[in-house]
Amino acid sequence: MCKTANKLVANWFYCDIFQGRSKRPMRYALSISNKTYLAACYEATGSGILLTEKAEDACSYVTIEKALAVAKAVAPSVGELPCIVEVNY
Repeated sequence: MCKTANKLVANWFYCDIFQGRSKRPMRYALSISNKTYLAACYEATGSGILLTEKAEDACSYVTIEKALAVAKAVAPSVGELPCIVEVNY
């Protein structure tokens, strides 16, 4: 499910990923398309933003508020406002 970063949605702090056996805090990543995520790039040149198809390689954030702030900050560099997606890794 994709939530646009310019609309703050209800906070979901826990997701039951093991069907009641364990609860784990949800994390949030940024996506610019259905299967493309934003990751950090530590090379000396460029914007510092890398695109990846692997959700596990994407940067993730503990709070939706932090993901929202980062989405707004990187929007000019990626040319669009990224979506905030829930990840469980």
